[in-house]
Amino acid sequence: IVPLVKNDLFKITIPSKLYESMAAGIPVLLSVDGEARRILEDSKCGLFIEPGNSEMLAEKILKLYNDRTLLEELGKNGRNRVELEFDRSNVIKKFFDILIENG
Repeated sequence: IVPLVKNDLFKITIPSKLYESMAAGIPVLLSVDGEARRILEDSKCGLFIEPGNSEMLAEKILKLYNDRTLLEELGKNGRNRVELEFDRSNVIKKFFDILIENG
């Protein structure tokens, strides 16, 4: 669970818990809008919860508890996305390629 209060500042924030959960293959329950939500939805690695909405949080927890297939799928999706795009060696290679192209 990655909970943050509703605040425009958090729209540009990416909590480290997001990447840690994805890397561990754990589905994410994200209560942060903005860039973090975009990563979550693009990765199909968890469920979004409106910040401060405890009823929605409870609903999403039960959804994952009752649907083990979804739970496993979201976890695998997160792990795959981290390995493909956010692994340090891949990030360094992309950065190096950009430097070469623009250098």
